[in-house]
Amino acid sequence: MKTDPRSRYTQSVIENAFLTLIREKKKLSRVTVSDICKLAEINRGTFYRYYPDVYDLAEKMMDQGIERIREMIANENGQSYTEVFAGVLRVFQKDRAFFSMLMSNAFGEDGINRYLQKLFTVCFEQLHTSIPGADVNEQIRLFSYITGGSGALIEYWLLSDNGESPEEIAEKIGKYAEILINNSGT
Repeated sequence: MKTDPRSRYTQSVIENAFLTLIREKKKLSRVTVSDICKLAEINRGTFYRYYPDVYDLAEKMMDQGIERIREMIANENGQSYTEVFAGVLRVFQKDRAFFSMLMSNAFGEDGINRYLQKLFTVCFEQLHTSIPGADVNEQIRLFSYITGGSGALIEYWLLSDNGESPEEIAEKIGKYAEILINNSGT
């Protein structure tokens, strides 16, 4: 894919149009390439130069978000897991429209779960998190469990908008994960 400034601008216009339409239509299946092109003021050929369909666009946007988070974590410079994850949650808070799309099943029944699974995998890999005394399979099971619970907590936080800060939610996730890890019986 091209990465020159004009291409990046065009992709940004397409992504912004897509997010606007998701907010309006609430379901990915209701957003068409024609809708995006009309709103972005581009022709269909331009859209297809970058994406084969709207599902690929949504998947690539998820992957770009994961990559930004991976880079942020890679530059954590000795911060604690909670501090790093608070930064991740600030990204979520900043782009509520995209994450609301994932959580509302606009991207499919498992959109948020697939995204969070990728996210937590990156977090645990980048932060070199492991459970002492647990074999790889046990670690995977426990991290999957933590991912599911954390995802539910993040979903509740974003959808309820009850004033809790990213730092407060990151602290809760860290606390709950620590309790699970310490009491996992490994």
